[in-house]
Amino acid sequence: MRCKLKRRKKGVAGFYEEIPALILIIAGVTVFLISVVHVVSLYLSTVNQENIQDECYSLSRIVRSYDKIMYNGTYSMNPVSGVFDIDKIRNLTNATVLKDLHSTKKFKITIEDLENTTAKWTFGTEIPTPRPSVYAVETTSIVLKDKHDVFHVGRLTVEMW
Repeated sequence: MRCKLKRRKKGVAGFYEEIPALILIIAGVTVFLISVVHVVSLYLSTVNQENIQDECYSLSRIVRSYDKIMYNGTYSMNPVSGVFDIDKIRNLTNATVLKDLHSTKKFKITIEDLENTTAKWTFGTEIPTPRPSVYAVETTSIVLKDKHDVFHVGRLTVEMW
């Protein structure tokens, strides 16, 4: 028996068979584009975080050599990096620090005397209540010179956003 194909106008259109394939292609392309956007945003936020961390580290080094708070040695007029004079810190104003330490980002500098828990000085701008998503902290040890050449251990914290 031979089957003969007849040419008639009553047939099933192929358009309806391609709709599921088209939906799968659209879904695949959409998932791909969303993943590309997500990866690019993660990369950019990582680069931004690294940049702000580098700038925070640089500001910390600038503060460690900031001549308006550094201690001039007992027998020398040269300031010693990382050794701060408490009397100079007490006389320092927030406006002076903001004017002298130029930064493109907002920052907060905290100097703490670890041996005298009540001695804490803060300069810069306050951190907003919902903490920013890009935020960097740099902490380092310092030496604080008190009256009569008494030295205390201290901590310098630079926060930047």
